[in-house]
Amino acid sequence: MMGETIEVKTTAGTVLCSYYASERIEGAERINKSVERMRKLLEATYPRAELGDIEYELYVYESEEVNAFSTKTEEGYVIAFSTAVFIKFYKVVKNMFFVEEIRRWFEVSPTQTEYCINAIYDYMNWFIAFHELFHIINGHCKWLSGMGIFHAEKLTKNERRDNLQIQIVESDADYCAIQACVNLIFIQIINEGAFDEKTDSDRRHDLIEAAKQEILFMEFAVYQIFLLFSQEEKAIGNTDDLLKYDHPYASIRMAYSFSVMIYQLNSFLPMDEVKELVYKIIGICIAYDRIYYAEEVFERSLVSLAFTERGVQHVMLLHNGWNDIVDQLNKYSYINQKEKEEIQELQYWVKEDGTMMWE
Repeated sequence: MMGETIEVKTTAGTVLCSYYASERIEGAERINKSVERMRKLLEATYPRAELGDIEYELYVYESEEVNAFSTKTEEGYVIAFSTAVFIKFYKVVKNMFFVEEIRRWFEVSPTQTEYCINAIYDYMNWFIAFHELFHIINGHCKWLSGMGIFHAEKLTKNERRDNLQIQIVESDADYCAIQACVNLIFIQIINEGAFDEKTDSDRRHDLIEAAKQEILFMEFAVYQIFLLFSQEEKAIGNTDDLLKYDHPYASIRMAYSFSVMIYQLNSFLPMDEVKELVYKIIGICIAYDRIYYAEEVFERSLVSLAFTERGVQHVMLLHNGWNDIVDQLNKYSYINQKEKEEIQELQYWVKEDGTMMWE
């Protein structure tokens, strides 16, 4: 461990990071329990002994801004979450499950509400933890720091440089974090015998259905992260330049996460079941967007941009662009990075004005 506190110098100023949140902070007990669980999760999933010569630690810092970052320091790597992440995430999820309509989307009863809240809240934290860890082990942090770039998760407009390469590494961290979350869910039921022919068929069915429910919670959690980190992206019509920010638009990140999830889920489930699951979560996200924007038209939905021809082309650009920088990143990575199978085609079903192709 680097220390109970550490000062991290960033382009935005010095950030004082602490191993635990101060007891005087709202929800400190929940924050510290969440941080401890994330530390154990990262160590159990990616043991440090297998990562080679790497030193990292997870910290929190006091801030009212929803943000997180990973960066290289002289002492090692720091993964840091603002206290606002935990406070706001929990409040947002808790408040949404007071709404009966939202409970119906997930087909949960009022007695299951507390579990749903905690599950989505946990997946939000775990996805970010995995995302930040992959920024480190895939060489993103060292590569970016060599260019003098400090990279945090809040959507930031930056007109001084071309953001394409920055968005590509952000998409790579999303790619790896989604895979890690899906594996986390299914490895657990595999260990419980879900795909073992010796296991009772009813038991296998219940385990797989439970995993599908967890996937819904996880993907909705990831969608919520993209939404909360992209507060400036409220007017979906204002997307003239898809490289305006150092992160892809939330809708682009969501569409890409779905495509990665489909690929990963197909390792465990038949494609017809995978499609059914994905259609369901897309439907939930669209319904939630209509509430979020207080609009009934699809063109105001956050997801609409990603499924236009322009949005689909950008998703492919980010995914396929990985192969253009992978050799360069291998100079900084702690694990061998491989080229990804290129996406040749993605379907789009939304016109540029936001209406459906069949309307």
